[in-house]
Amino acid sequence: MSKLGNKESDCEDSFSFRSREMKFAIADGVSASIFSDVWARAITDSTVTGRYNFFENPDNFLNDLIKHAREKWYRKIEWEKLPWFLKNKAVSGSYTTLVGLQFQKSGEGLRYSSFAVGDSVLIHWEGADDYSSYPLTSPEQFDNTPKLVWSGKGHPMPIEFKVTPPKALTYSGILTKNSTIFLATDAVGKWLLEYGRYAEVTRLLNSSFEMTELFTREINSKRMRNDDLTLVSVFLE
Repeated sequence: MSKLGNKESDCEDSFSFRSREMKFAIADGVSASIFSDVWARAITDSTVTGRYNFFENPDNFLNDLIKHAREKWYRKIEWEKLPWFLKNKAVSGSYTTLVGLQFQKSGEGLRYSSFAVGDSVLIHWEGADDYSSYPLTSPEQFDNTPKLVWSGKGHPMPIEFKVTPPKALTYSGILTKNSTIFLATDAVGKWLLEYGRYAEVTRLLNSSFEMTELFTREINSKRMRNDDLTLVSVFLE
């Protein structure tokens, strides 16, 4: 859902998944940087399509992941056609948060491993008030200076541009039939951690209309920040 007052195409969040590989990724492009929607899409697509094992240390693959995402981002932008004032801003590159999530079958359910940069969150809800979250664990931890994944500089810098990967945090657990994992960008993630509306959200997830109505009410009541909103639930049937 895009920020209230904006067009749907203005949304700078991205979500990608590959069912067969049981991989998911969510990203929140930073509005202060130009083409952050393109960068968010490039990073989530590269996360789920690359041959990366999230059960390994992300230091082993983040450099390669960012390199491939940068190539997608760089080629998607028609640099020569940009007006001068956009060229001046675009050369600084784009920024996004990122959460990657991968599952493997286990005797107890699905074992998962995740890595994160920034303030998009993973919440593992096991019913009632029983939940865990990362990389942020409380609504008070959300601020305006999260760690971010940078695309590197744009044109006239070449596509082969060395980007130093940020330090990612990792988290793991077991998804059982009695639990749900939510992936959320910052505004909706903070709202969930603050108000704990997990059961209501789970009930409404099959109705985009009702979910949009709920989020609109929460934004208008000032309980949720007006921002692009992405919420994903993963559960075992």
